[in-house]
Amino acid sequence: MESKAEIRKNVLHQLTVKPKSERESETQKLVMQFLKLDEYQNATSIGITISNFPELDTHQLIKRILKDQKKVCCPITLPHHQMDFIEISPDTNFKKSDFGIWEPEWKKEKVNNQPDILIVPGIKYALDTHQRVGFGGGFYDRFLKKFNGHTITLALPEQVTLRADWQIEPTDMSIDQILH
Repeated sequence: MESKAEIRKNVLHQLTVKPKSERESETQKLVMQFLKLDEYQNATSIGITISNFPELDTHQLIKRILKDQKKVCCPITLPHHQMDFIEISPDTNFKKSDFGIWEPEWKKEKVNNQPDILIVPGIKYALDTHQRVGFGGGFYDRFLKKFNGHTITLALPEQVTLRADWQIEPTDMSIDQILH
């Protein structure tokens, strides 16, 4: 059984060396799969992170969601490993967090912690239990405990395994759907 730290290191390395054309093709396939979902068609708001390499690129998906006239809500980290999701627009100001993540400017009137769909980022996903290995801060696990909407992830092939081959903690939250 690999530790979560080893999984993070190995999968991030695999994603880093993945050819750009392959990454773009696989990402496009996952985005198209997502856009066809009934959950997406019926949603009015989507929670999604602004990706950093080598994660699956979310920039084009965010543009498409906005084009489809749906609300896009991006996370901002708060003290004590908490998060808020802030509704963004094309003129939203962003800053890089201490974790290297692009975050929208926090505005109370823009907080939406219950988007219809939450696209959950991570490193690795188990198809049997829908568990994930995240980035190690526990932000999403804490957030998901209070989240009532549909959770989904878009996973590149390197990020998917049939069974969770890591220690699952009581604080680890599963997600509803894994597109792969």
